[in-house]
Amino acid sequence: MAAEYDETNTFKLFLQEKEEGSKKPDLTGTINIGSKVMRLAAWKKKSKKGQTWLSGQVSEMQTKEQVKEEIPF
Repeated sequence: MAAEYDETNTFKLFLQEKEEGSKKPDLTGTINIGSKVMRLAAWKKKSKKGQTWLSGQVSEMQTKEQVKEEIPF
């Protein structure tokens, strides 16, 4: 039997395909902090000197029902 991997205090980010000029995140994923799973979103940015960096946001996970409630139509 294979040992189960402990994902506590780890994160995963996945590249997202998006249209030019879209404000959607470039990367999305999850982070597990002390066994609490939260959503990650990150945007690629470029400094005035040309260095690429990431700007990010951590938020609570939402259920499908919560997402449906936020849609205005």
